[in-house]
Amino acid sequence: NLATDTSGKFRIRINYDKENAATVPETIDFLANEFQDDRVEVTLGYITKTMDELESNTYINKNGIQLSELVDYYPAFHKKLREKGYDPENLLIFDGLCVSKMRHNMVISPTGEIYKCPSGVGMDEFVEGHIKEGVTEIKDYLFYELYDYCFEQKCPFIPLCQTSCRFLAAAKNGKIDSVDCKREALEKVNVELLKDQYMT
Repeated sequence: NLATDTSGKFRIRINYDKENAATVPETIDFLANEFQDDRVEVTLGYITKTMDELESNTYINKNGIQLSELVDYYPAFHKKLREKGYDPENLLIFDGLCVSKMRHNMVISPTGEIYKCPSGVGMDEFVEGHIKEGVTEIKDYLFYELYDYCFEQKCPFIPLCQTSCRFLAAAKNGKIDSVDCKREALEKVNVELLKDQYMT
């Protein structure tokens, strides 16, 4: 309860796809009217593809927003948040240094399975061990060799992307130690964000 809880900040994430994208501005209006509080942070997330065998891909293939289409949605929603007094991140960042790439971080499920990738929780292929069995080493998913590819491409977004999301790389390429390049989207979307912030 925002009226009584003074423990810290609250983050509300709006996930969107083609089915509900038209309602996002209305949702932002509602949040601004009901929860205008310095402790509230609103973030944006678009629904994307998951592992091939999952039934949810039937829905995502129909209503999911393709990476090339992100520029049609994200900048407008970002501008709406700013107009309503929120302070969204001033750059679009994909993944970066998430928990999966940090050596001493991990996710433990309620049943004791250990994962490095939060998006892989519940999927057998992402299980790294179990707390009851004891674990001597938990690998990180940083995969330094992937940086070689990104540097060869002379990509300026390495600090924002850090060789991309491990889960999305596995979903797209079938290999967790691969690159799911989002350079085109980063270029297009961030140009629009910069225009909005500094040229309007």
